[in-house]
Amino acid sequence: MFCDEVYIRSNLLLEDIRDALIDIIGNGSVYFSGGGWRLSYGSHASQKLFQYMYHDDNLTGLIYLERKYKIFQRATNAVVAQFG
Repeated sequence: MFCDEVYIRSNLLLEDIRDALIDIIGNGSVYFSGGGWRLSYGSHASQKLFQYMYHDDNLTGLIYLERKYKIFQRATNAVVAQFG
């Protein structure tokens, strides 16, 4: 199981992001922790976010978060390896 978090200093921006994505991936939680605001999604919503952002493996010309993509890929591969 994995979750996804975005960390930023403005809760208003995170609330806007959450509201924009709510119909696509579901509701996230905005909360303050460690000196900044966080937007957090559970594992099911994180998988939907991954599919929304990287809907196919052709990333040519896309602006995307490379580090986040690699983390999602590793997590997905680990779940598939463990549960088939």
